[in-house]
Amino acid sequence: MNHLDTRYGRGTYYDLRISLFRTLRLSKWMTAWIALSVGHRQWADAPPAGEKSETQATLSIGTTFR
Repeated sequence: MNHLDTRYGRGTYYDLRISLFRTLRLSKWMTAWIALSVGHRQWADAPPAGEKSETQATLSIGTTFR
């Protein structure tokens, strides 16, 4: 839960995010990951100008090297 005050208005919103991830050991020196996140922002009252309730999904794939 957060509150936003701007010169265009004010409002309170709730954020909810869920993430699933998996890591894989590729070698002694490398680790890979894949992650899927889904988030939703819901305004408790009328949002300020330029803001709206929204849902977002993000897919992340990467590796690390020691």
